[in-house]
Amino acid sequence: HEEAVAQQTELAQPLLNTDFLLRAEEQHGYLMARLPEKCREVYRLKYEEALTNQAVADRMGISIKTVEYHLQQANKALRTGLLQHIEFL
Repeated sequence: HEEAVAQQTELAQPLLNTDFLLRAEEQHGYLMARLPEKCREVYRLKYEEALTNQAVADRMGISIKTVEYHLQQANKALRTGLLQHIEFL
């Protein structure tokens, strides 16, 4: 059993190497910069400042539904872009 776990861990190492993570982080930054300004700001407040959707809405003067829409659009664009990037590695 230990040998099988060691073999699986060894196989997973290329996916977890520092170079891969740095490139993924760079790609994330590139994709973030391409988001529309409001979408990018909603995402930043939600995930970098850890605000609730209500707090983001209050700070930006928009509805919670608009916050949810921007988060959905940002997550879709980031997910798609990162998955495409991974396919090229």
